[in-house]
Amino acid sequence: MTDEALNIFEQLVGQLFKKSERAHAEHFHASGKVINEKVRLYARVGQALIKARSSGGDAFAAIDALMPWPRFESTMAEAQTLAQPEEFDYLALLDERYASMRKFAPLLLANFEFHAAPAGAELLQALDVLRDLNASGKRTLPEYGYF
Repeated sequence: MTDEALNIFEQLVGQLFKKSERAHAEHFHASGKVINEKVRLYARVGQALIKARSSGGDAFAAIDALMPWPRFESTMAEAQTLAQPEEFDYLALLDERYASMRKFAPLLLANFEFHAAPAGAELLQALDVLRDLNASGKRTLPEYGYF
């Protein structure tokens, strides 16, 4: 029974990772065409600026030759909304799966006692902290120096 419970827990956690990975891929695929358009546009802007600098021309005039300035400003705003955080991977999406994890993780922690070699002592302490938080309903972690 213990092995089966731990296998089910592992499967549930794996499903959370897979859902996050799939959502990440779908989001990237959906915005890929627009991102590619912006990259091509800014490659043209960069080329125009390089050409203007090497010929002693005006950088603003080089951009105006490609598109009107208000359009350039709006494309910059679009690029900022398309930009992904530096940690652009599916792991960042796991936060969205927190509610699912909260459904089954406390049950596992409440019903199993874990043991480890001395090297795992801090992990066992972390599990105890989680157990205490679940039992008390508190939502604030103790200070980092706790361990």
